[in-house]
Amino acid sequence: MPLTIEKVFRFDAGHRCLGFKDKKEETLHGHSWHLRVVVEARRELGPMKTIFDTNELARIVKPLIERFDHSFILWSEDPLHDRLVEVCRTVGIDDKLVRVDFNPTIEGLAEHFFKVIRDALRLHDAALKRVDLDAAATLRASYSE
Repeated sequence: MPLTIEKVFRFDAGHRCLGFKDKKEETLHGHSWHLRVVVEARRELGPMKTIFDTNELARIVKPLIERFDHSFILWSEDPLHDRLVEVCRTVGIDDKLVRVDFNPTIEGLAEHFFKVIRDALRLHDAALKRVDLDAAATLRASYSE
């Protein structure tokens, strides 16, 4: 069985999701999100008994988490996009809008985080296996390639 190491990051953010029968997803709402990043070894452990330095992972993921923490995640195609941007600009919090080019569902966010982390992480003897994103104690999305 391959050896993995996981690191969890936490942030709070709001969003709204479109395309659901249940209109509650279209309301402006938020979650305390937990992002679990799973890295898998591609070799046997050496004498140091480590896959890689998880501080490197933190240096990559923490700025991403800081950008999303206490933000509102807004799809560029949301029919309310321009009005929400204007409201946020009016009250001086437009820097806390994170605009994305996808419907910010938990699945879409998991895919986004995986790709951003994968592209920034330089692993030699390990690989980003997957990310798990929890929006609540009873709701998790996982993404891997």
